[in-house]
Amino acid sequence: MTTCSNLPVLDFSPFMVEEGCVVGSCPTDAQLAFAEQLDGVLKEHGFLYLDQLGLTSEELSTAFAAAKSLFEVRPGALAAYDLEKNIGHTAFRADVANHARPADLKESFSPRSHRVIENDLRGAPVGTAAALRALWERLEKAAFRFMRACSLALKLPPEDLDFFVRAHAEMFSTCMRLNHYPPCKFEPHVSDGHGGLGAIRIGEHTDFGLFTFLLLEGASPGLQVKKAALGAASDQCGSISGPSDGWVDAPGRGTSVIVNVGAAMARWTNDRWRATAHRVIVPDDGEASCHRYSIPFFVQPDPDAVIETHRSFLLKGEEPRYAAMSAKDHLQMKLAELLNVRQGSNGGS
Repeated sequence: MTTCSNLPVLDFSPFMVEEGCVVGSCPTDAQLAFAEQLDGVLKEHGFLYLDQLGLTSEELSTAFAAAKSLFEVRPGALAAYDLEKNIGHTAFRADVANHARPADLKESFSPRSHRVIENDLRGAPVGTAAALRALWERLEKAAFRFMRACSLALKLPPEDLDFFVRAHAEMFSTCMRLNHYPPCKFEPHVSDGHGGLGAIRIGEHTDFGLFTFLLLEGASPGLQVKKAALGAASDQCGSISGPSDGWVDAPGRGTSVIVNVGAAMARWTNDRWRATAHRVIVPDDGEASCHRYSIPFFVQPDPDAVIETHRSFLLKGEEPRYAAMSAKDHLQMKLAELLNVRQGSNGGS
């Protein structure tokens, strides 16, 4: 394990070969070593760089070229975001990740798996569908293998090595998002996150699902994360304070993906691994003058999956911190929090 910008870097290559627990056999020594490191990293940090996911620099360049072409399409030509389907184009400043701040300084386009939904790509440049599908296949393969690595790291029983895989078998709710941050105004002690609760590129928030893979272009700066050990993960999305200490810079690192834990994982593990807060700031005038792009891959449980604390994380007679609920209900609850809507008792956050 190495470190980069105060975040650990783990080599995922032991899980990208056809051996050990990937093919249903006993884990290899290399897989066990990775799993031991992963548990420690996610308990302390909640974030890491993951190397050797099988994504080449050419594939990454192709994906970001497709994203740039998509956001060059004239305004209104792309299919508007459909909340029910969770696909389509979200206009600039239409999202608010942290309701203590103004709207986020970004626009986005969200596709889901072509196997579960027909993505509406009207207005998109030729080649967009093929580029998105190729990237999806690469990230989905790595995601399923990372799920097995998580089960191994958490020391789940052998029969539950595919515990998380079963809950995501259809990848029905998993979503990829192309983010575009146009040039903006730099405001010292505001957009750099050091002062008041002004507009930044994405406000402080935690993700909803199991985990997120995040791709950044080049050494793109602006992303900041907060260690899970600092306790920020317990906050609801809209209540995470902006001008606070403890933020760590997480710039892009080539073909490495940045991984963070989401709220569903926190519930399944009874907070052994907690959802981790993050944001995107505008650090200086130079960055403010640039277009910035990112591609997160949000790994969400299938709607009928039950999110219930695994027995491995409960001592005899101990009650789980969170009530069991379907993934569909959990997602609706987190969206309600994001929208600052109270919908009665929710059994935890």
